[in-house]
Amino acid sequence: MDNYNRYFMFSAEQLRLKKEIESKIGRIFVPGTIIVNGGKKQYTEMCTNPNSTRFSDSTIVASGDIRKITYTEPKAE
Repeated sequence: MDNYNRYFMFSAEQLRLKKEIESKIGRIFVPGTIIVNGGKKQYTEMCTNPNSTRFSDSTIVASGDIRKITYTEPKAE
């Protein structure tokens, strides 16, 4: 197993849920971004196994060696 391989997943359902939860405590959820083919794409979760996600609408935005990928992590502000 490659300890550095990651999958960047996006789920509209997860995004909606996280925004709802954060708004209840007065914060705003901001999804992470990753550079794909020269453009920024949003992701809601980073994982080592794409089959481990809890959301049925999850799709893989990108994958690869975490040390070679330009990304920002999701956050609440």
